[in-house]
Amino acid sequence: MNKLRIKLIEGSLLDEFQVVDISVISYTGAISIFQGKVNLSELLDWFKENEHEIKSSDLPIDRGNGGSLARKIRDFYESVDTENDEVVDSMFDYRSHHCLRFAVRGTLIPEIYIGKSGHNYEISMSGNDGEWGYFIDIEDFFNQFKN
Repeated sequence: MNKLRIKLIEGSLLDEFQVVDISVISYTGAISIFQGKVNLSELLDWFKENEHEIKSSDLPIDRGNGGSLARKIRDFYESVDTENDEVVDSMFDYRSHHCLRFAVRGTLIPEIYIGKSGHNYEISMSGNDGEWGYFIDIEDFFNQFKN
């Protein structure tokens, strides 16, 4: 199973911002999914605060079995009925617990989602700059923060 890693590239936790690399580690090597300047403490705190939601919440809309979480969310917003406040609110709530953009507000980062996808966990992105998705070992990822 793929591993998800956050690596400090430049700076220290004492600095206001650090350059980090978020990578998926597969049996063939590392795939960088984001590299940029963020407040690492805020990012790590967001993961800790949202661990339960990330591990247990299902996407609040049914978009069939195909596609990544990011693709399903993108499709939802491209065809949303803005009159249905309940669905729009539940999607916003889901995004606030699963989208890395909410973890590092004020930072230019793609809409990368992490969460439960069926019986697996994934990290994915779907946007104008491309689309990708990887199944990850979620327990391994969160165990990093417990050491």
